[in-house]
Amino acid sequence: MAEKQKITVDFFTVDRSSDEFVMYLVEEGPWGQEALEGRMRQIQGRIYKAVDVAIDGHLAKAHPESRGSKVKIQVDLHGSPPSAVEALVQRLADHIAKAEEYVRDVAASEHIKGLRIVARQL
Repeated sequence: MAEKQKITVDFFTVDRSSDEFVMYLVEEGPWGQEALEGRMRQIQGRIYKAVDVAIDGHLAKAHPESRGSKVKIQVDLHGSPPSAVEALVQRLADHIAKAEEYVRDVAASEHIKGLRIVARQL
């Protein structure tokens, strides 16, 4: 049995235009260069945990309306983050969309129909 994942998701919605259940991860500034590396590791960890929560069914258990839906993990970046932050999210999105283990796990999951990750600067 999968270990229970703990993650803070800032809010959830259903995007009717794309027919996706959306998990929002809000990241706010300030974005000081001295702490950027640690901050990027935190964002990476949040994204991987959100992916695991969706695939493993913890999301569906907490939000039954998400069961069998396509899931979008949206990272909202506030406060003019450096371009490296958005690039990190894009690299992770590309990796998770193409990596054999994630492709297999999403396809085999009875909890979600699909998964994608996006970043949005606000």
